[in-house]
Amino acid sequence: MLGELAGLAGRSMADATTALLEVAPIAAEQTIALGAQVRVLRRGCEDRAHSMLALHAPAAANRRMLVSAIRISGDLAGMGGLAGQVADAGRRRFPDRVVPPETGSHFAEMGALSSAMADRVRHALTEPDLSLLTRTRGDNDRMDELRAQSTGAVAGESWQGATGTVDLALLAGLYQRFAQHTVDVAERIVFLATGARPITVD
Repeated sequence: MLGELAGLAGRSMADATTALLEVAPIAAEQTIALGAQVRVLRRGCEDRAHSMLALHAPAAANRRMLVSAIRISGDLAGMGGLAGQVADAGRRRFPDRVVPPETGSHFAEMGALSSAMADRVRHALTEPDLSLLTRTRGDNDRMDELRAQSTGAVAGESWQGATGTVDLALLAGLYQRFAQHTVDVAERIVFLATGARPITVD
């Protein structure tokens, strides 16, 4: 169930990026529809975990797994919500562009990276992979670079004035938060597998 949720989150951001870069309202609507599926699936995950916690008084290891599942479902649902915000930003401006040509490649890479990170999480939720954390942290660092580059590319330009620049910064921030959620999920997967909390790297 969690793997399916991660897959939906990744698809949502892929569709949202298409909506943003191609000024495609249909892709935006697809993202919104996937967001509804994400919310339903999250409720199912949480209800199931809460029921098992309440009814079966699980041992410590199983309790850790159930609590982690609840938190992971929250992270994955948050990723779907962020994708919805990206799609909505493009939909509100239709038929105008939100992302200027100067920074389109940055947002395209951010979208591809987000989807890849979500897919790695999806695989790790079905087949635990302790190398996931290192890779997602590296991807998150790359996302930080892209965020800075995307706003720097239009610095001093007249792209829709200050409002347009602020909108771009906010959009880039949505992708960065999506990436951070995957790092959080990866840390929880490592905790589930080892019982030890990963060392936080600033």
